[in-house]
Formats: sequence, C-alpha cells, structure tokens
Amino acid sequence: MNSPLPNLLIIGATGFIGKALMAFFIREGFSVTCLLISSRQQKSHVALIEGLKLLETPTGDLNDLTETLAKTSFDVIINLAAGGVRPGERTAKNLVEGNIEFLLDTLSAVSENPPRLFIQTGSWFEYQQTTEQKPINEQTALLTRSLYGSAKAASFLMGVASAYALSIPFITLRLFQVYGPGEPSHRLIPTLQKALTNNEPIALSSGTQIRDFLFLSDILEAFKAAILTPNMTKHSAYNICTGWPITVREMCETIADQLDAPEDLLRFGAIPDRSDEAEWAVGDNDLFCQMTNWHPKVKLSEGINKIVNAKKQ
Repeated sequence: MNSPLPNLLIIGATGFIGKALMAFFIREGFSVTCLLISSRQQKSHVALIEGLKLLETPTGDLNDLTETLAKTSFDVIINLAAGGVRPGERTAKNLVEGNIEFLLDTLSAVSENPPRLFIQTGSWFEYQQTTEQKPINEQTALLTRSLYGSAKAASFLMGVASAYALSIPFITLRLFQVYGPGEPSHRLIPTLQKALTNNEPIALSSGTQIRDFLFLSDILEAFKAAILTPNMTKHSAYNICTGWPITVREMCETIADQLDAPEDLLRFGAIPDRSDEAEWAVGDNDLFCQMTNWHPKVKLSEGINKIVNAKKQ
C-alpha cells in the first residue's frame, strides 16, 4: 500500500517559480498550502490556483510567523522567499531582511511543530566566480563579489546552523538559470521575445557569458524528487542544473530563430557586461542525480519553443 503524499507548505510562492510549483504539486495530488503575508497584499497573485489552501500571517515578523505557524503542522516546507531578486532592489537592508532574517525567523517559528524536511531555495549566485570553465559542484567555495549571491550564501550557512540547532531536517536546492513560460517581464527572455515580435532592435551585452539554462518543468520535477526521496543528506546543498554550457548569445539567437526574426536585431555589445556578472556559471548535478535519479530533460531549443507557443495561446 502506497504511503499518502506529504502535505506541503510553500512560502514566498507568489512569483514565477512559486506559482508554477504550487499548481504542479496540486496536479500531482499533494495537499498544498501557501503562506501569505497580509500586509503585502499577496492574495491576488495566487487567487486563480484551484485547490490551493491559504494560510495568512499579518506580517513576516517573528512574532506573527510564530503565532501563525506554531498552530499548524506540515510534512514538508519549501521556502522560496528571497529579497533582492530584481537587481534594482538589491540594497543591503533588503538582502539581509529578505534572505537571512526571514529564513531564521521562519525556522524558529516552525520549531514547535517541525517538518520532516525543510527545503530552502538557493541559487548559483552563491558560488565563487571562476575563470576555469569546469562544472561548478557543491564543494565550490561560496565566496562571491555579488551582494545578492553573498546574501543567498549567508542564508544557506545561517539556515544550516539554525536548523541543526533546532533539529529541523534542512536542505538547499541551488537553482541555476531557470527559464520558462510565465517569467517576469523584466527578465531577458521575455524582453527579447517582446522586442523581436515587434521587429524592434534590442541592446545586449557581449553575449559571451556561458550559462546553465534549466527549463521550468525540470525544476518542478526536481523539487518533487527531493520531497519523495527519503535518504536526502540533511543540512546539505544540491545543485539543480543541466550541466549543459550555453552562451547567452546562443540563447538569444535561438529565440530569434524560433520567432523568424532577423538576427541583426540582436545588438550584441551595445551595452557593457555587468561588473559583478560571472563569465561561467555551469553546474555539476551529479550529487542530486545520484541521490534522487532525477535528470534534466528539456533542451534549450525545446524550452524556447514551449515559451514561444505558450505566448501564442
């Protein structure tokens, strides 16, 4: 007889990945609850997700979180909350409050009724930038010259220490370059798609940066694999990536090709590369694949095709 699926609490789920994750787990038959912070007026972001349960807390402060979460119990908690996701919001205050303080307060708030697994959502930005073009594994140093990456790395280190002290099983899934239908309009692929669809030129950086582009559906399956794998090593981090090196230029040209747009609309080099941007960010997923038997499936051309077709519908 199969065991019942674990019930999930998803925190910080009003964004691109979060909304897709909640809808996916509901389709898969999980009981899914979303934690909403009333003061941030988040309910409208998830109102259309059928079958989703809502749990509201007045603010994200420790006292309110404790009062709300101490009364409930969940098998698995997924934290997607992060400060400074948009580059323009990356002040030191936002980064510390949204990444480190909120995570520590959440762990403290659930310590009376701890989950069997707490999943923190990390990022490839946590890793030290390198000029060596070899896959980044979980042993790579977390030193970083990016403020956002530093805040995410610090939240991992502080989260591990706090979870260990509170006896909460804790893992981090470090996501690489996620893309897919529903991306926010300010990100590169939607910006490209809009400009090229309107036959407008778009100013780009050099395009020589090498990335690990991971399609949204593969991300969703990775979270599911982590939840359903009983032997995940606790207080550890796992790379969620493809290991396939692709230049930003190649990605842009793939979009232009699938939109039948002239490639001369792509103005590479028109704007400078960002000073804190890594030239190489390709991951090694061996640890997670061996642990869970998860493997990425969607190649770049297929993923871009799915995005283009989703926009037409």
